[in-house]
Amino acid sequence: FNDLQLFGLGAAAVIDTVLLMALIERPNRRQVAIWMIVLTAAAWLWHSGSFVHTLLVEATHSWPLRVNALSMTAMSVGVLLMPSSMLHGAIRLWHTGVEAKPRSDARYWLCYLPLFALGPMARSLFADPGGEYLKLVAPFTTPFVFWLCATNLIAAVTFWGLRRRVALPQAAAFFRGMAAMLCGLSVLVVFVVFVAVPQWPEQAEAWKFVASLSPVLPALLFAYHVVRFGFVPLVLERTLVYGAVLAAVFLFHHLALADVTNRLSEQLRVDFAIVEAVAAASLIVGYQPLRQRVAEALRYLLGSRVAGVREETRQLAARMSEGIDQPIEHWLTSIIAEVRTLFGVDHASCWI
Repeated sequence: FNDLQLFGLGAAAVIDTVLLMALIERPNRRQVAIWMIVLTAAAWLWHSGSFVHTLLVEATHSWPLRVNALSMTAMSVGVLLMPSSMLHGAIRLWHTGVEAKPRSDARYWLCYLPLFALGPMARSLFADPGGEYLKLVAPFTTPFVFWLCATNLIAAVTFWGLRRRVALPQAAAFFRGMAAMLCGLSVLVVFVVFVAVPQWPEQAEAWKFVASLSPVLPALLFAYHVVRFGFVPLVLERTLVYGAVLAAVFLFHHLALADVTNRLSEQLRVDFAIVEAVAAASLIVGYQPLRQRVAEALRYLLGSRVAGVREETRQLAARMSEGIDQPIEHWLTSIIAEVRTLFGVDHASCWI
């Protein structure tokens, strides 16, 4: 079960990392509101902190305990920021729509008042860095759950009202799904904190694991609509996706397969590391789509010219998404001219 926790939390942290890096990349910053970055960073803090905390749960040495206290503090920052930034985003969307960089308003900082609880929470965590997280923050649990449910309800009602007002691809489906998901997550947290953990202490760790993974669901819904429908015109760096896949494969191998292969190596007197390497190489060579992806990834990693063209292409993609409010003929002419310059070709055409 501990391996399952580490894999689940590690995979969630990888997803949050990719999404956060995509949001803060230079071509995308003009398309992204600050509350979206804060919300994604909060989910990253929660899942990354939870991963490190689970990794060090049995630590006894002084410096791992200090790292454990820092990881629990990161969890607290993330868990306090998530409902606050969600409320900020819901109110901002209702008043200013999908405009990424509207005029600043200091009143939105009122959404983040719960962060003042971080000081006493951190003192409690550093006083007993080897303790159980929920017990250490028990005095703050009930107020936080009420705050979470209130903000989720406000955001859900707001998203439901926005489903017909926002002119974005598949906006109605996205906002309906997000509203339903926020209501479901509120019910889940209330059930876990007030029913499941007290009533079934022998399954408490499983319920807490489910609750700790739940923030990744809105992130996956958002990422799906961005990738599938262009919900927000982001330019997604492909190497981020390759890195995420590689990290997930490494986590799965280390946590799920390493023990099995080690036992088999001892029993059969066969070095399964070599067997795994041969099997992976055979799969890459024999399965053409995978071979093409690996070759592309190596070119992206090692080819300097490819890297330059890739960066310029990403910039072009950003300019294409920004220019869609222009007359279509002017837009096509400018894009064709940029394509000719970028790839050094004599002729280029575009059809819609």
